Amino acid sequence: MKNHIIILSITLGSITLNAQNTMPKKDGNLYSLNTGNLYFEVDASFGGHFSSFKIDGQEILYFSGDQDDYLVGSTLWTSPQGVWNWPPSAELDREQYEAMISGNTIEMTSKKDPASGLVFKKLFSAEKNSNCIDITYEIFNKGLEAYDVAAWEVTRVPSLGSLSFFPAGAPPVWGTNSFEETSELLDGIVWYQQKKTDPIMEKFFSDGSEGWLAHVTKDGYLLLKVFEDVPKAMQAPGEGEIELYYKNEDELIELENQSAYIKIPAGDSMEYKVKWLGEKLPSSIDISVGSKALLEYVRALVKSRL
Repeated sequence: MKNHIIILSITLGSITLNAQNTMPKKDGNLYSLNTGNLYFEVDASFGGHFSSFKIDGQEILYFSGDQDDYLVGSTLWTSPQGVWNWPPSAELDREQYEAMISGNTIEMTSKKDPASGLVFKKLFSAEKNSNCIDITYEIFNKGLEAYDVAAWEVTRVPSLGSLSFFPAGAPPVWGTNSFEETSELLDGIVWYQQKKTDPIMEKFFSDGSEGWLAHVTKDGYLLLKVFEDVPKAMQAPGEGEIELYYKNEDELIELENQSAYIKIPAGDSMEYKVKWLGEKLPSSIDISVGSKALLEYVRALVKSRL
């Protein structure tokens, strides 16, 4: 029996024996968790996509309203993209997942992708009153040969008036032609505030340094993604640990984070852990590019979860 390959699996958050997890709920293909003022929902019929992430009833994720649009919510891809080009695997990204509730955890498992031989498993849980969702992605190699891959979480949110930021690691930050005009690198932090005057489409890539990516909506709601930092030498070729993509036509931005790029032997697996935190920022916090108060607040929140 082969052992699973555990990549960057240092526990994000200390284990407390007396901690009480919230019980998941099932409504048809929709599985949900409530913790504090946070509501989280994932859809088994739609590739295990996150179908809702609400803070105080306010939806944070992007949805176009088109039932045939699969570029919505949040999903998992494999990296690098150059291996599969486009579109992403239907089996992994948007077809029906097997789903169940196991104890306090939602478990969702994809079909096997015929091209790569990979299978995704997604696990979700939450402690009561934590305003935090614990996510584990597992990638199983069901093929006959070893497979090189990184896990790639792609989260779509409305962009207009929003502010996204993260700590940059090893230089350079790079991307399409105008990213230097639309983003700012200040004291080691990459800031991007979407404006209607920005180009129609833009993408940029970066190494990270502290294991987090933050996004604040125009109404002051914070989505904070926390994950283990990936050294630049361990990132997928042609990709970045953190990537931002925006499309003005649809008024959306993709918040993207990737695991280490590793070789999974046939019959083995890897896992990637991410925490999603959500809350309404205090009105006293300045929400603007370069805000020291905002940066200190987020760093303190990250520290409380490590």
